[in-house]
Amino acid sequence: CSVGIGSSLGGSNWTGTLGSNLGAIAEAASRWNGLSWKYIDDDGFKAERAPPAFPPDYFQPAADSFYLGNLILSRRSTTFFFPTFRLFAHTHTHSPAFRTPLPPQTSTSGLASSSTMLPPSSAGRRLMASLRPLHLRRPFPPSSPSYALAAGSTLAKRNSSSIPPPRPPSIPPPPPPVPPLPKMTRMQFLRKLLKVSLQNLALSMTPRGIRAAFRDSPIGMTYTTIVFVFTMVVCAFAIYEYRRVFYKPAFSIYPREVGDLLRRALYYTIIYPNPELALRFYNKAMEKCSELGFDATSDQMLYIRVQVASWLEHNINNYQKAAEVLKLIKADCVKFVFYINRSIREGKVDDKGMYRPDAAAGGEASSPVALLGSETLWRKRQRLLSLAVGISAKLGELYADEHVLEFDNSQASLIWAVETSLAELQRRHKEGSRPGEEEWLEPQKLGAMMESLGRSYERKGQYQLCIPLFIYALRLCTDPCQRAMMMNNLAVAFAQQSQTPTSEEEEATTVDGAAMPTTREGNLTAAHNWATNAQTHGGEVRGEDRTVTCDRACAAALCTFGDLAVMMGKPELARARFCECREMSLKFEFDEGVKQAEEGLARLKST
Repeated sequence: CSVGIGSSLGGSNWTGTLGSNLGAIAEAASRWNGLSWKYIDDDGFKAERAPPAFPPDYFQPAADSFYLGNLILSRRSTTFFFPTFRLFAHTHTHSPAFRTPLPPQTSTSGLASSSTMLPPSSAGRRLMASLRPLHLRRPFPPSSPSYALAAGSTLAKRNSSSIPPPRPPSIPPPPPPVPPLPKMTRMQFLRKLLKVSLQNLALSMTPRGIRAAFRDSPIGMTYTTIVFVFTMVVCAFAIYEYRRVFYKPAFSIYPREVGDLLRRALYYTIIYPNPELALRFYNKAMEKCSELGFDATSDQMLYIRVQVASWLEHNINNYQKAAEVLKLIKADCVKFVFYINRSIREGKVDDKGMYRPDAAAGGEASSPVALLGSETLWRKRQRLLSLAVGISAKLGELYADEHVLEFDNSQASLIWAVETSLAELQRRHKEGSRPGEEEWLEPQKLGAMMESLGRSYERKGQYQLCIPLFIYALRLCTDPCQRAMMMNNLAVAFAQQSQTPTSEEEEATTVDGAAMPTTREGNLTAAHNWATNAQTHGGEVRGEDRTVTCDRACAAALCTFGDLAVMMGKPELARARFCECREMSLKFEFDEGVKQAEEGLARLKST
């Protein structure tokens, strides 16, 4: 603490300088022991009391800390600042009532008289005392730190007998330690993190939060909005694809147990490819169908087998195994169709398409008919026969693939599919529809099978057989772009037929009453006409009906024009057509057209 003393006597001032001599402070303070103190409040004097006694070590910290300082006693006021109140000393020479005689040592210490007042005020308390008169002009005697400490110690010992030293302030006990928070598990942390994140997200998505965010950071919020919209679009597309793949309508025909097994098989097929697990779940699905009573000819069982073949082809790239699975499915379908046809011939089927009671008692009825009361034997026959025809057409394409290259099997499968389809159409045309039968194959599917068979004949150089198939397929086709492509195929077939000699038998060949050309010039003319039709029809298609097939048909027609020009002995025209074909094929990214055009230009250079 710091201490100050203020003095005045009858209008005279005294100034004392105390630099390094702090002993005088202790000596002056020791004279306060005999003073009379009064409290001064805003309303006046209230009471008197003795000055407080100092503990033995009260001045020791002050003397040690202020010894190196320079304390100047003003001749008007020198103030001591205590921790809890302020003391001011003032001499009242004209107030005998408040004058208190000093003890004998007061004259030697330089104090003439003193009177003290102690006001009990909330702002502080003041003590009034007198100091030496100014006319003595004698400073306090010099003192050393040891003298100051000794004086303070003597004063403390003198007053310690009457008033006990003040007790040190009580230190409040330390607060109890905070108990450690219980450890959070990972799930609790994630749950709390999700809760806080959702709360912050809900707050930020309010109109007020959005406006504040745009106002604080417009560029950042713009980028955030774009990313958010993009993320929402991606999530919506992912949900749509998930529903489309794992909850397709084909799964609705299965019980829940079988559907879950098929979804797991698709998961290990598409999301996390694992052939062993996928095949295991497919087998489990078929076993579960057998346990639930589904017949081998039911749609549920046949769909799983077809799905396995598709998985082998597209995901495992095992074309041979896929062909074997499809071949087994086709054989089973044909076998059951044969049994149904035999039952029909033997008269075991009534007019409603159901087994007669005597035949049912003999065990001829099959379980799918019993399970599906609305399905007749004729409907079952059509379903199995159409599936067999479709699988046979698929086998024709699969055998002709570059990974298999079994053209004989391909042609045999396509011939069976086309002949069976035409035979069924002829039967219906003669006998009419039977109970439960629906429309036979769509014209587009039948035309596609004829086109595939025509290409099979074309690969073997049997142009006289592929041309009628292309013409029938063209009549059944409804897609304008696909029609343009078929016209170009007809042009190529006629152009190639002009290079092979024809016999007299083939001269009588007709298509719908129209005789086929037999001479080279006639074939070239027919090829030129079909190529012109392909280019014209392919270029006329507009709007949504126009697809990439139209562009490829136009490019292929230009290449056909080049080949025809070479056959007619017009190399310059052929070179121009090949160049146009290459440019158009490059424009539409038609690799096959680019290849054919470059081969044609190479043939022209070699000749």
